[in-house]
Amino acid sequence: MNTNQQKDSAFLLICVFAVGVSCYGAWLFFTAYQSANWPTTQGKIVNSERKADGTPFTRYSYIVKDKKYSSDLIKVGIRNQQDNNTTYRILTSYQVGTKVTVFYDPNNPSTGYIEVGDTGLGTAFI
Repeated sequence: MNTNQQKDSAFLLICVFAVGVSCYGAWLFFTAYQSANWPTTQGKIVNSERKADGTPFTRYSYIVKDKKYSSDLIKVGIRNQQDNNTTYRILTSYQVGTKVTVFYDPNNPSTGYIEVGDTGLGTAFI
């Protein structure tokens, strides 16, 4: 492979990666806004703690059509926050026993979030 072919291959690889990242960002953006219009149900925090790496872990349970679900998803695209302010906010807002509103995907009720709307991440990826 000559130098021009290597440059073309590298450029193509970068383009494919960029398209993939943009698609992921579009999905985050779409899902974040769509989730705000999902049906809701009452949920309850069943676990809330700071993990060894400093990130918060919060699990909640909820029922949709007589089936019990459990999730640790807080907001679309956000997992394992290591920012101290976010960790503090999550752990103080979602203490064990706290009742929460769960926005669940009507096509897949096992996917639910307790915070909905734009995360800013989708826009960053687009």
